[in-house]
Amino acid sequence: MLAHLTLYLNVLLQGTGLSDRGGIGSAAEGNSISSLIGSYKQAGAILIGIGLLFALAAVIKIIVTEPEKARRAITAYIIALIIYFALWALL
Repeated sequence: MLAHLTLYLNVLLQGTGLSDRGGIGSAAEGNSISSLIGSYKQAGAILIGIGLLFALAAVIKIIVTEPEKARRAITAYIIALIIYFALWALL
């Protein structure tokens, strides 16, 4: 487990310049923090996208198994999409 976490952190930090040059405080790293924030933003977007796909699968399941609840499920999914896009626009 620790090896996987270490590998993930090394891969995450490769693009930021933090892995090879002595950490956050070094002078040669002008935008390493902004790169790290960008990586977190991208990872968050991916996780939210996966969550929305699972929510869509749940909506499709409800439509197939319980058609009388389809309207409520579709409405909830659309509201979730609107909230996601509104929050993403703020970031």
